[in-house]
Amino acid sequence: MKRFKLIYLIFFTVFIFPFDLPLGTDRSWSSNAWGSFSGHESYMSYSDTLVPTVYLVSVNDTVSPQSSCGFNVRQNRINKVIINVHNAENDSFTVDTRAFIDDNNHRIDYRNHVTMPCTIDVNVSNWPLGTDSLFIWAFDETTGDTAIPAPLNVDLCVLPQIRPCIEIVVPRQWQWIPCTEGDTTNYVPIWAHLVPECQDTIITQVEFRYSLNTPGPPWYYIGEVLDPDDGYWKIRWNNSGLVEGGDIVYLTAIGYNQYNRPDTSSMVKVVVYCQALNVQLSVEDIITTCFGIPKVAGLIDLRAFDDTTVEIYSMKFYHKLGSDPDIFRYWHYIGEGEQLSENVYIYRDFSTISLTQNVYYEFRAIAEDTAGNVMFDFDEDGLFDDSTFILALVQGSAKRIFVDNQAPQPAFSIAADSVSSIFNVNPSILLGGNGKAYVKAMDEIITGISVLPSGDTCDVSKAEYYGKGYGDTTQFYIGTSTYPYHFPINFEPISDGLIPPWQLEDGWWRGQIWALLYDSLDNSKADTINLFILDILPFQAIIVDPLNDSYVSSDVPMSVAILNPYEISQVIYQYKQQDSIEWKDILNGTSMEPDSFPITWQISDIPPGIYSLRAVARDSAGYADSIPPTIKVLLYRRGDANGDGIITIGDVVYIINYLYKNDPAPIPLVAGDTNCDGVVDVGDVVYLINYLFKSGSAPGC
Repeated sequence: MKRFKLIYLIFFTVFIFPFDLPLGTDRSWSSNAWGSFSGHESYMSYSDTLVPTVYLVSVNDTVSPQSSCGFNVRQNRINKVIINVHNAENDSFTVDTRAFIDDNNHRIDYRNHVTMPCTIDVNVSNWPLGTDSLFIWAFDETTGDTAIPAPLNVDLCVLPQIRPCIEIVVPRQWQWIPCTEGDTTNYVPIWAHLVPECQDTIITQVEFRYSLNTPGPPWYYIGEVLDPDDGYWKIRWNNSGLVEGGDIVYLTAIGYNQYNRPDTSSMVKVVVYCQALNVQLSVEDIITTCFGIPKVAGLIDLRAFDDTTVEIYSMKFYHKLGSDPDIFRYWHYIGEGEQLSENVYIYRDFSTISLTQNVYYEFRAIAEDTAGNVMFDFDEDGLFDDSTFILALVQGSAKRIFVDNQAPQPAFSIAADSVSSIFNVNPSILLGGNGKAYVKAMDEIITGISVLPSGDTCDVSKAEYYGKGYGDTTQFYIGTSTYPYHFPINFEPISDGLIPPWQLEDGWWRGQIWALLYDSLDNSKADTINLFILDILPFQAIIVDPLNDSYVSSDVPMSVAILNPYEISQVIYQYKQQDSIEWKDILNGTSMEPDSFPITWQISDIPPGIYSLRAVARDSAGYADSIPPTIKVLLYRRGDANGDGIITIGDVVYIINYLYKNDPAPIPLVAGDTNCDGVVDVGDVVYLINYLFKSGSAPGC
């Protein structure tokens, strides 16, 4: 092998790099005078007073071979060979470095416009153990690329691998790394640390390098870090324009101790992938209410899908209260999803019952790919960053959902004996009633409920009605209503066979009825009142016009239904504002007309708002009803969209914000219908502007 190398060297020197010497030139071989290796035949170089001479400065900071085998080099390190040129007339050279491994010529490094001294990185990972030669030629660029007559021959003694003290821990072997592609949030994190066995080693600087598709050389400089952060030397690599999808990248770190001696880490092989994670989150079992509010209750499934071909390592799910700040410590870990198919994950049966009810929650899916990239982890600490929920929401990997495991509260608003004109209005204690209702035997009963809060009325799917007698242990089913708003139902307790006739032998029956309300999420809640079926009824006046929970905007005709009308001599109508405790007599609100005792409530001087109304009945002896039933109405003015009692440009702005900025609707909505066409749209804005500024007609029908 040595003979082959010598023949190859003579051929390569004479025919590949020809040179001419003038007549009379003294051509001789001499030992290299630089360093302590004089006399070692491997470091003989050609010396001529007219031609520069290339010589070795050091190998891995060592100026002499450590043994007869040569300079010690390790297979798992990048070894540094430093050369210089003696007697050079310029400072620019072309350097060609080759090795002869297994009788084959291998180019190790080739560089133009090199200044001296020059450092050559030599990777011997695939070299056999023992002595192998390294040949280094230099071209003097100022003399027409004439080669220095003889190459520098360096014998390297390849030693077995030893575990380095420096180790790359991020990214992991064979992970995917992203293309930066100008995106500063997608820089590749590279972390290195000391292995536990070397914790006493002092490292003053760590340098990071990479090579493409082959395990070097050449090795390209990434950057260097002086001080560790939390025990890690960290760098962020912007590989924009350097790599392409599918490239294999070899990463290495070189740690320098206090004596500037290098320690090279093992190589980490990674693959470049130029697609970013794009996770889409869907929450199954969502019900969208009639107000467009997404709601969930009970057990829900969280499903995440990544529509790229990025290889997913894990998919984790989190939640937090919508009112909590978007800070990581407020996010609660739900769990890791089960993989259904490629890049499709699901977390099943997450229970919302233990969560705070009737509030918004925020959910998100966080993916980590096999390259160790975590979604929205811009600071690369392995956790998604604060203040990224809105970004996740826009990209589809987050949801804001109302958690509602409680049905709206039903409240009996009427229990009426339509045949005998007996109207028990708002008998429920929840509506200010006394929890009692009176009806007449053998008559049809109409019952209905109000929904509290009223804004949830449209979420109600049905109301079921049940009853039972006082002291009974069994209940009877009355019926189910799906009719919206008050969910009324008609029944005849006797003829429908709900209660036996013999229970009326004493002239009355006492029991309970209750309404069990179900919302669209199948949550349920009930209200109960006491029901009395009597032959003798107390006197009472029930307001039947206007209707309970109705909207009024102009003078209101009022009338009552009465119990035992022959006993009532007059009815006094009264009102009070929602938050007031003082009842006031309606002006001219005393009626002595028989039957319905009608009046007209003039409301021109009464500000908009929610009012309670009642009719106080007096009998011929002057006794007044002590607990008259009440109803509620909402007084509004058409055109007063913001409900401040006056019509101004503020109402125009309010309607515009409702139409185009998803701001709250006028209360009630009909207040914004200024032109009385049955809808609130831009025509109402124009109508109101004409009224305010162009002497147009006032809002109203």
